[in-house]
Amino acid sequence: PPPPPLARATFHNHPPIMSSKPSVSKKKHHRSHHHHHHHHKAGETEPDSSLSSAAAPAILSGAVTRWAQLSRCSSLESGFLCAASALKGIGAFLLKSQRDLGAGERRKFVEQRILLPQEDGGLLSIGTPVPTEVHHLLLVSPSPSSQKFLHFRQDTTDCAKPTILLELWSDEHLICSLPTEDIHGCFYSNGFFGGVSWSTDETRVAYVAEKLTPESKSKSYFQPSKPGEKPKSRPGREFLFREDWGEQNTRKSTPSLFIFDLLTKTITEVGNLPENMSCGQPQWIDNNSALAFVGAPTEKRRLGVIYCDNRESSIYRINVDGPANLQRLSGDDDLCARYPRVSPDGKHVIFLTSSTLSAHKSCAILRLLTVSTGECRTVIDVVREPETNKSFPGLFVGVVPARIWISNTTLALTSLWRSALVILSIDIEKKTVVPITPNASFKLHPQSWCLLDATPSLGILASSSCSVEPWVASVRMPNGSWNEIARTSPDVDLLDTVESQVIEFDTESGLCFEGILWRNKIPGPKPLLVYPHGGPHSCFDCSFYQEIAFLTLSGFQVLLVNYRGSVGFGQDWVEILCGQCGTMDVEDCFNAARQVIMEMKYEVDPNRVGVIGGSHGGFLTGHLIGQHPEMFKVAVMRNPVTDISTMIGATDIPEWCLVEACGIEAFNNRSFNIPTEEDRIRMFRASPMYHVDKVEAPTLLMIGTADRRVPNFQSHQFYYALRERGIPTRMFVYEDPHAITKVSSEGDAWINVFEWFTEHL
Repeated sequence: PPPPPLARATFHNHPPIMSSKPSVSKKKHHRSHHHHHHHHKAGETEPDSSLSSAAAPAILSGAVTRWAQLSRCSSLESGFLCAASALKGIGAFLLKSQRDLGAGERRKFVEQRILLPQEDGGLLSIGTPVPTEVHHLLLVSPSPSSQKFLHFRQDTTDCAKPTILLELWSDEHLICSLPTEDIHGCFYSNGFFGGVSWSTDETRVAYVAEKLTPESKSKSYFQPSKPGEKPKSRPGREFLFREDWGEQNTRKSTPSLFIFDLLTKTITEVGNLPENMSCGQPQWIDNNSALAFVGAPTEKRRLGVIYCDNRESSIYRINVDGPANLQRLSGDDDLCARYPRVSPDGKHVIFLTSSTLSAHKSCAILRLLTVSTGECRTVIDVVREPETNKSFPGLFVGVVPARIWISNTTLALTSLWRSALVILSIDIEKKTVVPITPNASFKLHPQSWCLLDATPSLGILASSSCSVEPWVASVRMPNGSWNEIARTSPDVDLLDTVESQVIEFDTESGLCFEGILWRNKIPGPKPLLVYPHGGPHSCFDCSFYQEIAFLTLSGFQVLLVNYRGSVGFGQDWVEILCGQCGTMDVEDCFNAARQVIMEMKYEVDPNRVGVIGGSHGGFLTGHLIGQHPEMFKVAVMRNPVTDISTMIGATDIPEWCLVEACGIEAFNNRSFNIPTEEDRIRMFRASPMYHVDKVEAPTLLMIGTADRRVPNFQSHQFYYALRERGIPTRMFVYEDPHAITKVSSEGDAWINVFEWFTEHL
């Protein structure tokens, strides 16, 4: 069955305009009107106010009000279903968060709902009148019977002495609370290594946390020991360099497996795990006598794992009762096996893997392991190229929830299907894939769906999102009917003036890429902002994005571009960009913008076009203002890549530099080859710095000082290059990682983005 239909615009197809080849000779551009250029931190102001008109205070005040209004909409972070036997209904646990702009933090709170079946097959959803706020809560894991709940709490305000608690609750009261600082380090609650698994008899829980090493307890040579104290490690090792897993995983170096015994109220580390392996994602198998888990080798350099599904890893089995007997379960061709999930009857383990280590995101293979025999077989293979634009494009799966099984032979997964997230039902025996998310309103309001929880007896808990609805929680009953149970706070009337549509753009090869146009429905031509995504192997989907809603409500039309190389369109579509970054992706963004301008002349002002992007989107922003200065009048670059040839030695993803600039075969994941002189020349020519002499657009840069993915000097060198060429330039510096998402930083950044675009468009 096809996915939800696309809301295709009635655009005519025009021959694409190829990007002009950069000239060998370079010429400096000087502007007659120079702005003052200052490298300043967030919150500082400059003598020359961006909005000099009398309306400036009112304009900025309106922008601040809009951001505050949008920030009152909560986000649905996770949820699960549980039995509510007393009322013969279903319980729904929803963990939500909301930006607190005054405090500069995200407040988390829980909403619990009772779902009562009705005669017409629907559900009556009854919620608590007041949500319950929770503090430092990372994760809640329900037991299979829903009679017990494990809370993982972590307060890292003091990085030197984090508070780490494991709490066991019944459905009525707290059973015990165990501090774990002396047993292990921080929890891994999500991401590549995170995972929690209950034994079927509910007596043990396996989870993942940072292993304490002798070096982590080392003291100074000059710090005296207490009388009778036995040294835990030799002194002078507290500043020893320890590799970690990169961006947003600072100080996370050695994830290991731990078991909480509910009967003895004790926590122990799983023994006999290899020293040269990081372990995660545990699952109980073999009648609770062993664990299946993901193991990533650490003999060679640890590379960044966030946003990267191509890290070498395998599925292993280890006994926890008796001799360890470590075994590898996944095959030799399963290069990056991940997300094992055991079927309800315990007979099978499914997992995702890939056949290549090239691109960070690629089409996944779904594999099935028979526990009794150890046999592995493929259920869903790679889709190189979908037969049509409506055909299944392959599995492009991000996060996999803890529970995904609908029956012993059927599971559910969230996957990208072109520019939308859909929930797929996969039959492991028939090897069939069926979208099960509703699509009745997709033409009017393109939307995406996300699986939160699935059980054979209770059904599926999912959320949907679109440009006019931040989130709606729904339950799919075993009979296949969907029932809405909760939605975001109703204080979003201002979104009545916003709508979005999916647009297809042709290329000269005959293939189509897509974009999502967020439109402000108030009549009249408006400035157009072109917004390519990062990655480059990622995708904008039809979800709600607060920053895009903010820009659209502020009077801009915003075009999100899923250029060639985006995921969700088949594996060939991913690989086609490798080695052509800086040309093919730039060409797609330019042609998409040109086509929208030509076909929407009553809604878009062709003389007021800007571009914005972060990471690889910032890389494309730098290229677009350098290669097409006649179109793009202003730019915003957030943590951008500006010179691939200098980035390779300082990033947590060095292979990205070679693969994207030089091609799939340019990097050997086994030998970590050093780039040649020819490689470095090619990387520089694929970079925005190669075109900096042609830039005319005023450019705003934003960086996070904790960014491990794109080094800060990438922005610094572009900033100074523009200043020396007389281009109006400004930079904001935030104490954030690669994604500038801290509540205080995020709001400040987007208000300044609005101010910059308003001034220069």
